[in-house]
Amino acid sequence: MSGIYGVLQIGARSLLAQQKGLEITGHNIANVNTPGYSRQKANLQTGTPMVTPQGIIGTGVNARESERVYDRFVGTQIQNENEELGRWDAQKTALERVEIIIDESSDDGLSKTMGEFWNAWQDLVNNPSGNVERVALLGNSETLAFEFQNTYNNLSPLQNDLDLSITATVDEINLKASEIADLNQRIIEAEGGGAQANDFRDTRDLAINDLSLMIDVDTYEDGNGSINVSLKGGGSLVSGASSPDLSTMVGDTGHKDVVWASDPTVSINNTISGGKLKGWLEVRDVVIPEYKGKMEDLVNGIKGVESTEVVAGAASTLNGGEFFAVNSPDTNYYVWYKKDGTGTDPAPGGTGIQVDILSTDTAAQVASKTAAAIDGVTDFDASVTGGATLTITNAVAGVATDSADSAVSGKETGFAITKRIDGRDDGLNSLHRSGFDRNGTAGGDFFSGTLAGNDFAVDAAVAADSNKIAASGTAAGAPGDNSNAIDIAELQHALMMNANTTTFDSYYNSMVSGVGNKVKQAVMSHDHHIAMASHLENYRESISGVSLDEEMISLVQFQLGYDAAAKLIGTTDEMLQTLINMV
Repeated sequence: MSGIYGVLQIGARSLLAQQKGLEITGHNIANVNTPGYSRQKANLQTGTPMVTPQGIIGTGVNARESERVYDRFVGTQIQNENEELGRWDAQKTALERVEIIIDESSDDGLSKTMGEFWNAWQDLVNNPSGNVERVALLGNSETLAFEFQNTYNNLSPLQNDLDLSITATVDEINLKASEIADLNQRIIEAEGGGAQANDFRDTRDLAINDLSLMIDVDTYEDGNGSINVSLKGGGSLVSGASSPDLSTMVGDTGHKDVVWASDPTVSINNTISGGKLKGWLEVRDVVIPEYKGKMEDLVNGIKGVESTEVVAGAASTLNGGEFFAVNSPDTNYYVWYKKDGTGTDPAPGGTGIQVDILSTDTAAQVASKTAAAIDGVTDFDASVTGGATLTITNAVAGVATDSADSAVSGKETGFAITKRIDGRDDGLNSLHRSGFDRNGTAGGDFFSGTLAGNDFAVDAAVAADSNKIAASGTAAGAPGDNSNAIDIAELQHALMMNANTTTFDSYYNSMVSGVGNKVKQAVMSHDHHIAMASHLENYRESISGVSLDEEMISLVQFQLGYDAAAKLIGTTDEMLQTLINMV
């Protein structure tokens, strides 16, 4: 429409457009401190011009939907950085607790206790017949055994605490995924009618950022505006308006594994690569078992026994008659399986240890039954150190084999078999057995039990009578002979660990140092990713954030535009009145 009424329409559209701009500016100002809010701007477009006999005439301005100022690439960078930040934050917190347990910052750490233990042996060297020295050695030995066992045991509650954190985080992930799915539905409904769901999109991006702190995710947007979220290792967490749940189950290690609720028997732990879940799983399943293993190695090294670690598979990976071999210093053994009553002794040579299993047995049940059978053999001490991990002590040096091949991995049986330490025949127990006590009687083991079995201690016979400490090298030399005590005392400086390249003290100090280095690495990585996340957030704010200075300028611009449009309408009204008065 042209003419005076066309000018009125231009004025009216201009009023509405400037009003829309004022509303958007006010919305920006109101959300200047709202986390995750993206600045919006008025999308003003020139109206479609009219072709008239007088030429092309403009029709003013039209106010379209507001436009969200957002950089998707920066948003993806923030999500990726959050995954690393969540991972290292979780690791830092958990490793600091490990460092507290393996604490050598005070004067009463395990290193000092080991020093006092060896000093007590040296005191006995100086006075092998002395009752005071024997009682002192017994006391120091019991303290050492207690400190080893206590330190080892304190790592298990930390693993249990991490189980609780993992379970709680899985529940939180499900809530966030459900929130994102609900926002997807709202966005689809809003934008399906032609509107722009800017605020819903901001809320959804914030939820995705929170989600990426907990677990690694990939996102992509469908044409209808919904975001699909999947785990980087595979599996859809959000698809449109639906969100399949994650869950947890007790895995083969006895701890909580992450699974899909739709497939609750298949762990996805190994596919998780970021977020808090990755950090907690890494500490619980890798770092803590590593330090438990090193402590077991150290105790076994002091005792002078050797140890083989066997990671069992579920019964479904076994056939009746399959076996693996493990040897003691005196006898060659093989462990073979009878499944559901079927399977014959393969008789590969040596003494057989039969294990009866059921086809429904889990890996943890197979491990438990295997440990019980092996533990019944006098030559071995077997225990389950994890849900499906056996530690067999007193296994001779060399590689354990199985029925599939002689490699370290037992592929046919589904077992992984590895040597933990090499051990030596001249460890403390061996030397103590070769010596003689105060009464000239041959000595027995000095230490007994294992850390994994929660029964590592001074042997009961020695603990009951300090006279049974075998300091003498010969029966005739007791009680004044100190030759065996000298041999044992010299173990302190002998190269007994790491394939006979390291002393006990150096091995333990290296372990403590390793804990400190891991904590340091976690702290440095955490601080780095904090800085990177902060930098990216500041960059996002420079693009999407609200600047009050800019909004005040926009406010004045739209206000003046509104006043001018009102003035245009007023002037046009006066023109109409003039025309009317002329009639």
